[in-house]
Amino acid sequence: MKLNKIEKGFLITVAAGILITVEGFLIYPKAHHTYQMMFTELGYWNDYNDIYGLKITKPDKINNIFDELGPFGEGLTYTVISYKDEKFKSVEQEMKWHTIDKKLQNDVKEITRVANQFPNVKKAEVLKKHPVPLADNIKYKVLKSSDGHITVLMNAKQKKLYILEMAAD
Repeated sequence: MKLNKIEKGFLITVAAGILITVEGFLIYPKAHHTYQMMFTELGYWNDYNDIYGLKITKPDKINNIFDELGPFGEGLTYTVISYKDEKFKSVEQEMKWHTIDKKLQNDVKEITRVANQFPNVKKAEVLKKHPVPLADNIKYKVLKSSDGHITVLMNAKQKKLYILEMAAD
């Protein structure tokens, strides 16, 4: 069976349409995730919940201090999350928090050391402008997954969470 030019063109158009539609369905979840990460504050919050199981009240404000990737896929993210009074009370109760200890202090120093190796963090002296709190009133929780780990520091006086993520390669 021979096809004329119009029939060939129609079949090529239909095949291309089907291929684009299938690719769209396969790519959409990744594209949606990328959109959230790049253009919305909630992208970070969703990742902390999905990857690390941080199941606490949705914040009132999210401030991503930095999000850096290394040459081998490893990464480091620092996010400050703020709550209003009524929501913060539930945050304090939704997780079992630990009091600050030497291990946490050493972990934060190591994360700070690694962060300062990224040119964008070092150049802007980001951690001097947004220091990670290590006062006696700070409580923390470490959550791990196959993708890395997060250290969540809670400052009850300021009603803030400081989230340090070290993603594995």
